[in-house]
Amino acid sequence: KVKVLITGSNGFIGKNLKIFLKSKNIYFLEYNRKDNYKKLHKYIEYSDIIFHLGGENRSKNKKNFEKNNFQLTKFLVEKVISSKKKPPIIFSSTIKINEKNDYGITKKKCEKIIINKLKKSKINFSILRLPNIFGKWAKPNHNSFIATCCYNILRGKNIKLYNNNELRLLYIDDLITILFKEAENCLSKDNYYKLISVKKYYKIKLKKLLSLIKNFKEKFRSL
Repeated sequence: KVKVLITGSNGFIGKNLKIFLKSKNIYFLEYNRKDNYKKLHKYIEYSDIIFHLGGENRSKNKKNFEKNNFQLTKFLVEKVISSKKKPPIIFSSTIKINEKNDYGITKKKCEKIIINKLKKSKINFSILRLPNIFGKWAKPNHNSFIATCCYNILRGKNIKLYNNNELRLLYIDDLITILFKEAENCLSKDNYYKLISVKKYYKIKLKKLLSLIKNFKEKFRSL
């Protein structure tokens, strides 16, 4: 039986992935921010494949991006290379990879170390550059614009939009399907080194999205 390791398993994507794996009777190990590197090292030795979803996307402290994105990924990559099983890594990256902020910069460094070191060691990987994710169990005021809007609108709070940019949105269940497919590819193919910009997403302007969510609230009230 395949053993799966999930970093960031308590996060939004991790929670949904765990429920999916349970439905398939797939055994998984969990690593989260409060756990130490010793535990991670031990789990890597047990694992056949790793979903690397853990990381920092919002923090007032710059050092957290370096520590929870790059340093964590560096440790993971090095221990995978020195392990017996050499499990492939599926990494959740971002379409904001070229933005000159701490999030974009550290995510780019993560991508580089995965590509350079794993390819050299002939260990499979799949890097997914993800747009905004939405769906069940997303945290408001964290990393989901839709969850934040829903949370605030339901509580009668005002939402200010500073622009009317187009948002790219990927539904969580569609992402889980993609992650599982990439896991199958990494486990079954030789020399599988992929950097994927996810094409399956919805596009909507911010103002239209906001009015849609407000409309849901009014319809719910008038039922």
